[in-house]
Amino acid sequence: MDSFAALGFPHCIGAVDGCHLRIRIPTRRAAEFMNWHHYCSVLLQGTVDHTGRFIDAEIGWSGKNHDALVFRNSDLFKAMDAGVFVPGNPSVTLCGVGVPALLVADSAYPIRPWLMRPYGRPRNARHRRFNRALSRVRTVVERGLDGWKRDGVACSPGWTFRWKMSITW
Repeated sequence: MDSFAALGFPHCIGAVDGCHLRIRIPTRRAAEFMNWHHYCSVLLQGTVDHTGRFIDAEIGWSGKNHDALVFRNSDLFKAMDAGVFVPGNPSVTLCGVGVPALLVADSAYPIRPWLMRPYGRPRNARHRRFNRALSRVRTVVERGLDGWKRDGVACSPGWTFRWKMSITW
């Protein structure tokens, strides 16, 4: 968990983001899978550790859906809310505040006690430094998702694949 500390996020276990995986246009169901990029897709929500290794992935939601909807309905979200994703639910005290294991994400994701996202409108230098540090951490998940897109993972409409991995912390 300390591997992201050098980038400014102590106690961070990973970064989460979503991407669209292009699919063949489904017969009679194209509108259901049409995304805002104007092509048919399914969503991949991936969470990676500091090395870019996937620690959680969810694939199969229609490309028409928003990242936040997929995230709020994911097993990862439920496990983090319940404090059971990381065994023992370790927390640290930073500046007098108890901090649970953290994830980082972009501004499309909801605010949660365990999810750090950028300031929408940074008001001062401290907010801007925070946003820069968060952006550096998030590049690890963007590289991981680019690998999935580059390698051409193929999915068919209506096929939901929930990939869970057992992680040893």
